[in-house]
Amino acid sequence: MKDINIEHWIERMKEGDPSAFQVIYEWSFPEIYRSVVFLMTEKNEIEDVMNEIYFQLWRSIDNYDANRPFRFWMHGIVLKQIQKWRTKSWRRFRIFEKKQLLEVEEHIFSDRHVLEAEAHQEMLTLVHQLSYKLRTVIILRYYHDYTFDEIAELLAIPVGTVKSRHHAALGSFASLTHLMSRERRKNFMSIEQQLRDKLQDCAEAMEIPSEMQERIQESSYKRYRNDKYKAKSNLKVRMVACVLAIILFMPVVLYTGPAVAAQIRALLNLSGTEDLRSFVTKDEDSNYITTILYADEISGNKTAQELLARIYRGFPETKDFEIANAQITKGINGGKQIHLFNVILIEKGKTFEEPHKEVVANIDVETGQIQFVQTIGLEPFAPHASKLQDSESIAMAGAFLKQLDVRSDGYQPEVVGTHADKVQGNGQSIVIYKRIEDGKKMFQVNLQDGSTSVAFFSSEKP
Repeated sequence: MKDINIEHWIERMKEGDPSAFQVIYEWSFPEIYRSVVFLMTEKNEIEDVMNEIYFQLWRSIDNYDANRPFRFWMHGIVLKQIQKWRTKSWRRFRIFEKKQLLEVEEHIFSDRHVLEAEAHQEMLTLVHQLSYKLRTVIILRYYHDYTFDEIAELLAIPVGTVKSRHHAALGSFASLTHLMSRERRKNFMSIEQQLRDKLQDCAEAMEIPSEMQERIQESSYKRYRNDKYKAKSNLKVRMVACVLAIILFMPVVLYTGPAVAAQIRALLNLSGTEDLRSFVTKDEDSNYITTILYADEISGNKTAQELLARIYRGFPETKDFEIANAQITKGINGGKQIHLFNVILIEKGKTFEEPHKEVVANIDVETGQIQFVQTIGLEPFAPHASKLQDSESIAMAGAFLKQLDVRSDGYQPEVVGTHADKVQGNGQSIVIYKRIEDGKKMFQVNLQDGSTSVAFFSSEKP
């Protein structure tokens, strides 16, 4: 690979700059393609695997650790996707399409120098005669120049296993006398040096299929954009649930009220919301704008920093969480003026589609009053909420409020619901807090299997 300022382009890529995708793709494609050709024996499957490699590379770029070499991280993705292909977990092209592609792109080596091409094809055949485990060690060692320790880390196996596979692979090559030729006897070249030289020559002689390269770039980037849009849509739905909690307040009603579907449609603005930074929601009694905040805007927003500090104090492990989404919602909602900061924190390196820990919260920007907080997978939570005794529910709710620095003295807790929720498929226990002096309901804690939340009925601070 030619040297480029890869960190610069990675940052641009994370910001969504399409030109950065193209730069990284064109820079990395030749080496990734050659690696896949070396490691795979079925060339009609190469495009499938390359497509998946780049989709996963784009999809995982936010998790790249800048303290590690990018090539090392990238080769980890290559090995993982080839292994997935080997387990036959996915196959994407139809047989007819594959047949057409093979008719167009049959050759791996350029035929400009026929004799050299034949020699390189012979070398590739020798590599493919090794078992996959031995072949992988040889390619990582002599084509990519990784140490035994680095190979062990990439393959997630002990160093001793790497060395034994390496020794076995060299033995296989040594038995092929045409590799251990008079050239070696004349120049006293070790088999290791011969392998390194011949693999490099073989790789350089490979013809990079331009049409395949264009298809993979277009296809993988399109899949990535669709996947990212889908993720944003999921975040939007989660924010809707957060706002609905403020509108409806009662979780029991939230799941069963007949007006919920209509309110969700209005809040989602399904009449044509695009994947934009800001979107407007309008209906008969609502007209508000929701704006997604950038990282620098979050760090410069006093309300956001106060809410995050409060969450970090109550749940210290969330300091390492990522901000998956942050929004400001401002305008009229349900006939009432609102100005809210909404945020979702998620366990670093996780996605919403897999088990994870999460915090959803919003706060009134004008008053500084928390409106809603929900934690998932964070203590305290009830593994079987519907089985809690009233005293246990109150104790757990009190602990949750204490972690959020919400005062509960002066309020009378009352358990109003402990049951298995048929709609959500989990158990829950609801604790209402009433002001002692007048019996007014002020806020409630909802204990569910694996998650805990609090919603405030009034803008008055408890």
